[in-house]
Amino acid sequence: MKITFILICQLLSLILGAQDSLKIRFSPKMMDEDLVLHQAYVVNEDTIHFSQLKFYISDISFHHDDTLIYVLKKGHHLFDLSQPITTSLTEKLEAPIKYNQVTFKIGIDSLTNVSGAIEGDLDPQNGMYWTWQSGYINFKLEGTSPTCPTRLNRFQWHIGGYLTPYNTIKEVSLSTQDSNKVVNIDVQIDELLQSFDLSETYQIMSPNDRAVEIANHLPTIFKLSKNEK
Repeated sequence: MKITFILICQLLSLILGAQDSLKIRFSPKMMDEDLVLHQAYVVNEDTIHFSQLKFYISDISFHHDDTLIYVLKKGHHLFDLSQPITTSLTEKLEAPIKYNQVTFKIGIDSLTNVSGAIEGDLDPQNGMYWTWQSGYINFKLEGTSPTCPTRLNRFQWHIGGYLTPYNTIKEVSLSTQDSNKVVNIDVQIDELLQSFDLSETYQIMSPNDRAVEIANHLPTIFKLSKNEK
């Protein structure tokens, strides 16, 4: 009986612990299917292979109507599709929260950009930092397309910039009806590519007008998964 009681207590502890946590998961998509690196996809009759997808998510917060309810302790998170552990982040809560809106930024704020090299997700060795003048790369997408007039048909979108007129950090706000413990967010890469011609827009390696154009589209491709609406 004593052993059974202990097992029941441990089980209840696990259940309660799971209830008092919050998980945010990002899932890049191509036509409603999970995007897989190095797999062939057809977009606008163009066969595309992706070799890299990385982006920064910052300042994740939860609101109920116009009231701020909770802000995640981790200020900056680097998503890297080649590293499954980075596709989600979990935070323990002291108590469950009730919310109907999730907000976050795509990219790194200007203050962090001028603070110098930082460790962890912001470490320059992650390949998401240019120089102190240009700052961090907020969103990186690389791959190949036969329409690209480059060596090996490569395209490279390194979207960054924190100074006017090339500030590319963008805010996303998603409304939900349920205070789910797991927030699943789809990232529709196919919708982004449909807005640009890779035969013309194939190499962006510094803050410029074209980087701003792409950055302006980024908030529209982050969406709550259909089963959460």
